[in-house]
Amino acid sequence: MYRIGICTEKEEAARLEAAFSHLEGEDGIKLQISTWQSMEELTEVIRVGRDFDVLFLRTSEGDRRAIALGKLLREEQRNFHVQLIYLADTECYSRELIQTIPLDFFIEKSGKETAEEILRRAIGVIKKSKERFEFRFGKNYYSIPLRDIIYVCSDVRRIRVKTAMKEFEFNGLLRDVKELLPKDFLVIHKSFIVNKEHVLHYTYETVSMSDGTILSVSKINRSRVKACLMAGR
Repeated sequence: MYRIGICTEKEEAARLEAAFSHLEGEDGIKLQISTWQSMEELTEVIRVGRDFDVLFLRTSEGDRRAIALGKLLREEQRNFHVQLIYLADTECYSRELIQTIPLDFFIEKSGKETAEEILRRAIGVIKKSKERFEFRFGKNYYSIPLRDIIYVCSDVRRIRVKTAMKEFEFNGLLRDVKELLPKDFLVIHKSFIVNKEHVLHYTYETVSMSDGTILSVSKINRSRVKACLMAGR
């Protein structure tokens, strides 16, 4: 069951619900769709603990409520698993919107086929996020959701796996770890692999991660890393 939240005008919400109904049953997909016309009401239910897999949020120039909700999720609650899709009349890729790490923007005139494709892609991301990274250190075995890993780094033969809540260590080589990680994990340096879903901001020389860490991108990797990050935006 995928929990979908939609916050927009009543007519637009109804159109989206109708579009998404075609996905019911596709590859076993089941949807639980809830709608709001008030961003304040949706914000309140999220503050008291309600969780979603995908949120469609209406945004417009000068209206900061969607940005505020995005920041609540990403910065205050450290919630990076919910997929954000912003609904707009026109293209609106402001820095503050991008910093909330949306999956996509849906332009109202794009039609139901585009809406279906965006939700289908969001569900694909969610399915992938349930994959885990498993390793052993000493007598202990660990299994960490891939979505929780911010970055992996190495110091000689010691590997450190950084998540928002904890840091794990084990013996190994970074090149071997890379073979176990999906393509969303990018080698930015001989000592660092980052989860691009946790990259909040990047320049040609650095990436800023969701935990506040700023990591250097080596010269040999800069063009490739920039291309991969731009492709994911």
